[in-house]
Amino acid sequence: MKKYWKIICAVIVVFGLIFARNYILFDHEPFDDLKTGEIEKVFLFTDGKTAHHEIYDYSAFTDRVDNLELIKKTNETNEEHQGRVRVTIYYRDGSEERFSVSPDYIQTDNGIYIGDREESVEFLNYAFRQTLFDQSLAGQTDKNRVDELVQLATEGKTEAEIRDWAKTALISGGMSEDILKSFANNGYSPTDIFVLKSDVRQRMESVTRYEIRKTRYKLLVEQLWTDYRNGNVTYEPPYKRPPADFVFGDIFGDKSQWDTMDFIQDEMGYYYAMIPSEDNRYNMCVSVDDTVYVNIDGSVTDNPPFVRSVTFYKQ
Repeated sequence: MKKYWKIICAVIVVFGLIFARNYILFDHEPFDDLKTGEIEKVFLFTDGKTAHHEIYDYSAFTDRVDNLELIKKTNETNEEHQGRVRVTIYYRDGSEERFSVSPDYIQTDNGIYIGDREESVEFLNYAFRQTLFDQSLAGQTDKNRVDELVQLATEGKTEAEIRDWAKTALISGGMSEDILKSFANNGYSPTDIFVLKSDVRQRMESVTRYEIRKTRYKLLVEQLWTDYRNGNVTYEPPYKRPPADFVFGDIFGDKSQWDTMDFIQDEMGYYYAMIPSEDNRYNMCVSVDDTVYVNIDGSVTDNPPFVRSVTFYKQ
């Protein structure tokens, strides 16, 4: 009988050790003791293997990451249509730590675990809010629009797919591709523009629309100036004959001088620019008509800008 008791005790000890390894010694919240002061740098990788985003607010990061919870280890995963964020932490003592989070799984150096979905999704929401759009715009964004993009990312859409989605939504809402290209030239992606509050977006769009039109005006005036200088203009309305001693210089060769010039809108809604002669004795005033007409049937007529008048004034 004693022999059987020894066997039973041995079995209990073995299972007890397994239990202790899997449950007592298992850290269910592996980052709950992470200290902000221990961190040197943090990077989030949200798309592909090289695109990364550095996190600077370590306090917000530790608040979010210490809630991550591991439930149990697994060898079988199904991450189809799930967003995923990989994290690299560099510590002040020279060590490094890497892990990845998806809605259902957390992978650490010790293996893959089923995670607490609610906490994992909260972390993903935090991570994607840091990475999907320019953080300098954060105070001007619409929460609902941000949530839309975050939801797409959590569902597994790549950053490229989300940019395309935002671009399509903006164009469907009436924004032209020229405006989007101009925003892109200034460093704003469709996702940056999509998440803005409507009044901020409209204000930026209005300014950008004018910048685009002003570029067209400048090209129009530059060609006109060249035609005048080369004698390729028929002097009839709207093109006035210049004074006999007007000197057409090469103002457009000096881009710094031309770029500082601006178009002014008059009381009739037309835009004009004053261009000095080479000797600064005269100004050539070029007025541009870029009126947009709303027709009776509600349709809009938006013809390309054209020269409305050319006049010369002695300074």
